[in-house]
Amino acid sequence: MTQKKLNKIKGSTVKPKADPVTTPIIDKEKAPNQDILQNWIPFFQDSNNIFVNDLAKRARRSSTHSSIINQKITFAVGKEFLFKVDGEEKTFDELDSGFQEWFMEVNPEGDTLRDVFKDLTQSFVITGNCYPHIKKVGDYTALYCEDATTVRKSKDKKRAYISNFWRDILNSNTPSSQYPINSNLTFYDGSQKSEYLMHIMRKYPEFNYYGLPDYVGALNWIDIEYRIPKYNIDKFDNGFFPSVLMQMFGEVPDGMNAQEYVNKIKDTYVGEGKNDKILIELLDSPEQAAVIQQLENEREGEFLTLSNLSEKAIIVAHRITPGIAGLETAGKLGSNQQIKDEYDKFMNSVVIPDYQEPLLRFINRIIKRETKWNNIEISVLNVAPVGNSAGLDINAVTTINEGRGMLGMNPLEDDRGENFINQNSVANIETTEDKEEDKDGI
Repeated sequence: MTQKKLNKIKGSTVKPKADPVTTPIIDKEKAPNQDILQNWIPFFQDSNNIFVNDLAKRARRSSTHSSIINQKITFAVGKEFLFKVDGEEKTFDELDSGFQEWFMEVNPEGDTLRDVFKDLTQSFVITGNCYPHIKKVGDYTALYCEDATTVRKSKDKKRAYISNFWRDILNSNTPSSQYPINSNLTFYDGSQKSEYLMHIMRKYPEFNYYGLPDYVGALNWIDIEYRIPKYNIDKFDNGFFPSVLMQMFGEVPDGMNAQEYVNKIKDTYVGEGKNDKILIELLDSPEQAAVIQQLENEREGEFLTLSNLSEKAIIVAHRITPGIAGLETAGKLGSNQQIKDEYDKFMNSVVIPDYQEPLLRFINRIIKRETKWNNIEISVLNVAPVGNSAGLDINAVTTINEGRGMLGMNPLEDDRGENFINQNSVANIETTEDKEEDKDGI
């Protein structure tokens, strides 16, 4: 008996490839031994040399992680810079005019010193590494921030290898001209140089070439938080189980091939604003009809638990509280005093010692060593999570007519309208001179 030969299915669909973080969690740093063929030390063992690049990708993909990173950067950069000249506090307007000009344009790209400080802070918070780039031309000292994802260090730690193409180069020791590497920059070694890099890193035991971010223990949870909503998006867009199975037999219309005909029908019924999905088959005979068995796929409870666990783990790894991170806790409403206490603890135990002070130390060292204003020292005026208005008696500084205006009422026509609503609080806004004048009856 001859077996009946079935014809091929003429129409099909293909699920797009996902875009996961490509590197595993770091185990250890590669040592500069004979096993490393490159001139640089890769980031890190078994990471294809793009561990630091994936840190930058994670910072864009996890909502909790991204929010905390931005909070750290905001707190570390502060509201503005403060200045001292020979130990005496000065305003910016009181500084040397030459320093003012340099401060407002520390490189030919037009960046201010605060711009560069913020770039260094962002790189340091995300990757645990940052690279001030100093270039002297005559009396002018240009200051840049080199992107930490582009820098690799030589085995002797003296030279920098810089490229925007490490995801293409990976661990190759013979990069092509298509993916260039700049190896002209060296690190500061104490000698006088017209151009060099400095490396600021968060040091960890067993890591001698590159630093690690403080949240490194939560990398798996950061990936989980990203993948949960990504899974749901994929489920909406590319869910395997359809709502309708459509099977057709025979020839396609003139002027179209089988796949074009299937796609035309699919586009008619599938997409935003067109509920559900259909599965279309264009077959030669009924023997080719698909058999589909839908399986139970209830994961909402599991994913909700994972989402809550990942959020908590990320917060703990960053050493921040939910309130300061901008996250609400169900059934708990923090007072202004509680938020201030949490802010003070976070600033004094995390932001200032781990981010602000190390970066300011390097900035002040550069100013002292590489500019003629070596008597100027910079510090940061920190921001506050709660405004000072929280403790202000509004009636002590609002007149009766101003208050009536807020309520949509007409102002009083006599002098009473110029009095403060709470007249007894006038003393709170009077200066010492005003009080002395009243005492003398003047």
